[in-house]
Amino acid sequence: MHTCSWCGNKIENDSWCKDPKDKRRYICDDCYRDNYTEDCPLCEDYYEKSEIADAFCLAPETAKDMGMKPGIYKIKEYPFYYGNCVTGFDDFFEGAIELIKEIEFSNFQRGCEKICKHCYEEHIEEVSIVTC
Repeated sequence: MHTCSWCGNKIENDSWCKDPKDKRRYICDDCYRDNYTEDCPLCEDYYEKSEIADAFCLAPETAKDMGMKPGIYKIKEYPFYYGNCVTGFDDFFEGAIELIKEIEFSNFQRGCEKICKHCYEEHIEEVSIVTC
């Protein structure tokens, strides 16, 4: 039995791996997921952070509050938003994002979250077919 180097909990034999940043340490499933993966709000699956697209979806309620359209936005340059440590997000930098596809999400009503490459490519392909 091993101990998770992140949370200190005992790890069952079938739910551990070596920490990607330090192969001498062990990490439990929960800590691995919290630190090395992201959830995609569109397909509701999780992916390695390296598999997350340079794009995000902006939910309808959040878009309305910001005076923007809900949909998928491509991140053209970083940093793409600014804020402060007290209030968090303030706004997007001008020219840093581009609306790729306007969508009214059914399962995602509030927020702004990055999406996986699979969902991004799926929606970009749909846009390419329609506009060609």
